Amino acid sequence: MLSSEILRHLKTALPEQHKPILSGFIRELLVDFLELDSLEEVAEDQNFMDLGTDSMQAVDFKFKLEQLLQCSLKSTLLFDYPRLDLLTEYLLNDVLHLPNSHSKTADFNPKQPIANPVSEVNEIAIIAMAGIFPGAENVEGLWEKVMAGESLKLSAQNAGQHLDFGRLTNLHTAALDKLGITQAVFLVMDRQQQLMFKVIADAMVNFDVSSQALSKQTTGVFIAAQQTVHDRNVPYQIPIANKLSFQLNLKGPSESVNTFCTSVYVALNRAIQSIQAGECQQAIVGGVNIIAAEEFAAAASAGLYDTILSADNQTKSFCDDASGYVRSEGAGVILLKPLSQAEQEGNNILAIVKSAAVYHGGRGYSYEAPNPQGLKATIKISIEKAGINTDSIDYVEAHGIGNVMADALELGAINQCYRALSARPDKHWHISCIKPTLGHPEMASGIASLLKVLKALEHKTLPGIANFGVINSELAADHALILQAENHPWPDTPTPRRVALNSYAIGGMNAHVILEEYRNVREALQGNNSIAKIHNSAAKIDPDANDLHDVIVADLMREIFNLELEHIDQSLSLVDYGFDSIKVMQFVTQLNEKLALDIKISQVLSVDHFADFFTLLACARANNQGKLTGQAQESMPKVVPCLIQGPLSQVQKGLWYVNEIASDSISFNIPMTFKITGKVDQDKLRQALAMMLEEYPMLRAGIVQQEGTEDIMQRIRPIESCLNLQVIQLDLKQQLNLVLLALLRQPFDLSTDALLRLFVIEAADTSYVFFVIHHIVFDGTSGALFIPSFWGKYHALIAGKTLVTQPPDLAFLDYVNWERAYLDSAKAVEDQAWWQAQLAGQAPTVNLPYDRLPQSTLSTSGIGCQKFTLDEASFTAMKNLASKLKANLSVLFLTAFQIFLHKLAQEQEIAVTVPVRGRPKQVHENSIGCYINIIVIPCSLAAEKSFSELVQETRQQFFNCLDHAQYPFPKILADLGLTLTNPKENPFPVSYTYQNFFDELLNNATVMQGVEPLYDIYQQTEDNYTLEIYDFRKTLQLNFKYKRSLFDDETIVRHTTYFNNLLAAIIADAEQAVKHYELLPPAEKQRVLTTFNATQLHIPKHRCLHELFAEQAAQTPDNLAVIFADRHLSYRQLHEKSTQLAIYLQQQGVTPDSLVALCINRSLDMLVALLGILTAGGAYLPIDAALPAERIKSLLQESGARLLLTQQALLAELSAITQGLDCQLIALDTHGEQIAQAQGALAT
Repeated sequence: MLSSEILRHLKTALPEQHKPILSGFIRELLVDFLELDSLEEVAEDQNFMDLGTDSMQAVDFKFKLEQLLQCSLKSTLLFDYPRLDLLTEYLLNDVLHLPNSHSKTADFNPKQPIANPVSEVNEIAIIAMAGIFPGAENVEGLWEKVMAGESLKLSAQNAGQHLDFGRLTNLHTAALDKLGITQAVFLVMDRQQQLMFKVIADAMVNFDVSSQALSKQTTGVFIAAQQTVHDRNVPYQIPIANKLSFQLNLKGPSESVNTFCTSVYVALNRAIQSIQAGECQQAIVGGVNIIAAEEFAAAASAGLYDTILSADNQTKSFCDDASGYVRSEGAGVILLKPLSQAEQEGNNILAIVKSAAVYHGGRGYSYEAPNPQGLKATIKISIEKAGINTDSIDYVEAHGIGNVMADALELGAINQCYRALSARPDKHWHISCIKPTLGHPEMASGIASLLKVLKALEHKTLPGIANFGVINSELAADHALILQAENHPWPDTPTPRRVALNSYAIGGMNAHVILEEYRNVREALQGNNSIAKIHNSAAKIDPDANDLHDVIVADLMREIFNLELEHIDQSLSLVDYGFDSIKVMQFVTQLNEKLALDIKISQVLSVDHFADFFTLLACARANNQGKLTGQAQESMPKVVPCLIQGPLSQVQKGLWYVNEIASDSISFNIPMTFKITGKVDQDKLRQALAMMLEEYPMLRAGIVQQEGTEDIMQRIRPIESCLNLQVIQLDLKQQLNLVLLALLRQPFDLSTDALLRLFVIEAADTSYVFFVIHHIVFDGTSGALFIPSFWGKYHALIAGKTLVTQPPDLAFLDYVNWERAYLDSAKAVEDQAWWQAQLAGQAPTVNLPYDRLPQSTLSTSGIGCQKFTLDEASFTAMKNLASKLKANLSVLFLTAFQIFLHKLAQEQEIAVTVPVRGRPKQVHENSIGCYINIIVIPCSLAAEKSFSELVQETRQQFFNCLDHAQYPFPKILADLGLTLTNPKENPFPVSYTYQNFFDELLNNATVMQGVEPLYDIYQQTEDNYTLEIYDFRKTLQLNFKYKRSLFDDETIVRHTTYFNNLLAAIIADAEQAVKHYELLPPAEKQRVLTTFNATQLHIPKHRCLHELFAEQAAQTPDNLAVIFADRHLSYRQLHEKSTQLAIYLQQQGVTPDSLVALCINRSLDMLVALLGILTAGGAYLPIDAALPAERIKSLLQESGARLLLTQQALLAELSAITQGLDCQLIALDTHGEQIAQAQGALAT
């Protein structure tokens, strides 16, 4: 099939046909390309390598696909997608961008368990190191070369001369006495022994390791080395590891390892296994590579190195002009022992080995080429053994062999795997490689990389890539890797730095190792008495201590969480204690402010145990260079007799803008309703309100335009002009809720009206106190502060107490100043970039199944709300599940809501807005104002994942969003080019709110004294669809709010049932895949799938289709018969058009024996043609326009069709095909006039 034919065929086929069509096409190509006997030899899941494909053929076949599919492909195509099913899906989804209804084939599943994480008890420490390489006589010399960006560039050779390699010349060491070896004995050793003894001696001297420390404990020796040239004077060769064990009197395992480039990592893995199995207490791991000059010269002269070594004698890892590598000699060692033992013995701990994984990927295209599937599997095993995700790794020291194809395969595997195992779409990983600096020391290449990353951890530096130029063009353009020549500081983090090392080798062995920075928290704790006391759960806090740190932490714990520090069980998590994200945000804000720290909210919310939190706190303290403040140093606006005013916050500006362009908007009117038995004292209510207005001046702000400018200001007005109390008598005929709704729906004029209205509705024996406050001066936390303060004052006045007015709260003006400074800071730039990366390409509108589609006109139907209360057993089960998954209930229900939306909308990309409290400083905590911000939680929901897996992803995504929650929502919209063109249409119209901070206040009998809050009247938010959850600790109320202009009430009632069913399914099994959860109850499922589809109709026998259609057209002539795109036809119109065409066809010679061909794209004309042919008495022959020309011509010839109905768009191509045939072409869209003019009666 020609290229144009396959592409045309794919584009005109249905989505479910795409995969079979393309798969069959590629299968035929492979059979022809590889000269196989039959299609059966190419199975869907068969590896191309099993068919005998080599690496050169893989690239050639890539070129062939490029030509036929008219696209550009990477040369690594068949390496990355080595099976027919994988290749087909990649081409459909990522290259041709065609919909594929088939489920994705499993290739690399990052969630499939392979290994258990290594426990902290078994963590291995590196306590000594040494090495020697060309141009670097020790590890310090190696690091100096890395920092200087020096590359190993050997002298250019003249034509005809051989390649060169990096040589070691100075093997002298002054530390031989450490080994008990004399200089004379050393000089008669072969070079391999000399190198190994030198680096071991250097490591012992530099890190204070005695020979007794090695020989008194069982010490394993694991050395990567090749056998040296055989000495013909002895009958055998002793492995280098055995020589070391013998000479140094080391008792324990002794193994030489040879898996080529990965040998050191295999040796490291064996050493770790041996220590953890109790075979040895510590281990020497190393590698040595020597090159025989004469053998090298001979091989080079014979051309054996032409395809692998660099012709210009320099290694250009990951560069587009890479041409191979430079061989080099080298040797190095590290000394390992269990971390706990190293800490106990006071060793110098260089790093912790979090995991080491080695894995052979099976058959590849060749022994030399890396196998991406094997590389990805190795990375996955290593990550899982470490018990981490890739977000905690910043730097990967890669193999980088200097071959364009091999480098692209390695980086592609790292990129794909690391992104698959990451919860952060914005995460990037720094890539470096030692080979441009030292050449490729082959058997010792792993130890060279290890020594480099150990120095990088020591110096807190991300090293660049020496000799780096234009990046490898075979690397995917959207990769998440950072490759550059420059070195960069490795930013401090509250958690230890982590680095990975990746390698592969000729022969197919892969390796991936993860190291972690060692932070001596114990020393930090011992050196800092207060943190030591915090870290010890049994410690007592001494308020008289000179250091205030412990007092501050204890006070915050007590104030915010009502928890004494000494009673904390460090094995429990924040979730186990029931801490919600709002209180944690408050705690972290004040902790950072008072201790001058910079701990991110996500870091605290992510810890699994309190012990981890105290470690995080200790690390943040150790890294902190600021000074303890103890109390926030505020610059607060002072209350002076003159006018008090200030600018608006960004969110306030957004609210003001909506009010300006829709002055009748009531969506930001916040109601609060209270019921009181008997009559209220109206004078005392008025006095209490006056005191509230005095203490909280923002409640009497007016929003005005500053004279002579376009600046919008908030100006504090006199109390008298804002003391707004209205008394209403409720007669027996009036319904309370209707009265309250009418009051709620009165718009505010922000420039002149008091923004707080107080109504007293008096009934026979009951009073109702109703507040309506505009959101521009108020938020949810403000409500939690306002309610107890107001009612406390009222009841105190009733009791005759004298109240002292508190100083006015003007903290919100300070917040506006803080926000302005923040928006000019580097943090805001970082947050802006983060949000743009998160939401780029995110469709804001979730395509919900509306009863009526959204209109551009403003809705007047109001907001509906359907409520249900989760039963106690289900609520308890959800709490238990949250504790098990170490997630807050708010995250648990958010995940369930995302799945619910996914099921309703049948979309994978879901974006939900969530309000967050703001209040970045302690002084804002007890303040009233509009501190709230909105964040967008994007979710890419994979139906194959379980609920538990999605909870962890949502948890991390939510925490990441909180880290950037200070960036104002209106700015996010502006940055994305989204505007409020319709003030009643939020660009992100689905929202989620979880509130759990009212219950403690509203249930406070001392404050409320019989005042009962009511919840029937709610804010008329203008989101299309909202889930509001009220957590009252013992009960949970769920409110589904919706626009009545879009949804019928009955629809949302069903939705509440669906959501309840989903929660029940989650409780029953949180581990099943999302796709298996069902929303419909059995009865409704039966109705939808069976009852609604019971549309069988008895069709009379011996009646033709066109006759039945004519009868239907006579019965319902004006009913809609067919819709296509934006066109439609009634039954009358379709009948008239098909009958007129039938008359025309009969005049063209169509009789009951005629066969009329039909080659036409899907359209209204196609239906007219089908009915017209049948009405004329003929039969139709459908011909797919995507068929090859030869096939179309054959069908016309064999059928003898004399007429071919088609369209103008296909006329030229069909005219060429029918040339020489007795077949008349009629284009329905251009022959319309002739058809309409056909006269006469229809022959029957």
